Amino acid sequence: MIEISNLSYAYKGCPVLDRVSFKVNNGRRYGIYGGSGSGKSTLLALISGGLPPQSGSIRINGFDMRQEPVSARRCIGYLPQAIGFYKAMTPYELLDFIASARGVQDSRRFLHVHETLEFTGMNELRNRPISRLSNAERRRLGVAQALIGNPEILLLDSPTEGLSTTEARELRGLIREIAGSGKTVFLASSVPSEILELCEDIFLLEDGRLSAPTPAAELLQGVNLLLRVQGDRTGVQQALAATGDILSCRPVAENQDELVFRLRAGHTGLCDAIAQALREAGFAVSEISEEEPGEAERALRRSAAGMARSAFPACNRKEDTE
Repeated sequence: MIEISNLSYAYKGCPVLDRVSFKVNNGRRYGIYGGSGSGKSTLLALISGGLPPQSGSIRINGFDMRQEPVSARRCIGYLPQAIGFYKAMTPYELLDFIASARGVQDSRRFLHVHETLEFTGMNELRNRPISRLSNAERRRLGVAQALIGNPEILLLDSPTEGLSTTEARELRGLIREIAGSGKTVFLASSVPSEILELCEDIFLLEDGRLSAPTPAAELLQGVNLLLRVQGDRTGVQQALAATGDILSCRPVAENQDELVFRLRAGHTGLCDAIAQALREAGFAVSEISEEEPGEAERALRRSAAGMARSAFPACNRKEDTE
């Protein structure tokens, strides 16, 4: 389980992440989608423990990243966007070194490194100097090093960046196979089709704010609503759930006079019905309105539409039978 609470980070006085909070269970594929410079790499570096948080907390499988960093990091395998290798080493030497650093026992290390090289398709290159590997082979080696120690959680930052279409497709196949083994995978990418192809739940990162994880199908079909209501938070959420039309409900703000929620509904035209249901439950609704999707969400929807057209090309309307 990963628990992030009020995580903020600024670079040279410029906010990168603003009060990011979420809690997810292990065993799923999560996508973090946002444009270039949106903070995806910073977020994964913080979760991995490679970058110290300026405020907020990070817990990995119950271990606090500040207080128990070694135990927390052992749960994680991390592929940064830009990864550096000792180019004079071979893939086997690199993975053996990493395995030793991560505490894999000597009696097990040879077999573990061999299995990892085999699984990632690097076994035939095990004794080749890293300086002689192609860019695609180095990215695959980066995935291999993240798997050393058999971590439960993998953080992959733009794993196919700089690869050809064929190379990217092959690496995505490996990532899909890894996810099928039961690991939790966090994939950060600015490529919409990659996120849609590989991820079950998607976070959107814009202007330093991270959305709640949303199943891909809901993200592509749902409608965003802004709700301002007076009442008990738990009671309001129960009333919303009882309507059967709400896909997700995320509290945004809370004070003595008003609660603010961002809702995701299954289709348009539900504002009046939801407001009526809340009023019948005894809550005073001051505002409920549809919100335009942000640029990240629009980009994903455009990509999904393009993928659908590619998968089902239009048939010729007229066939030449002569």
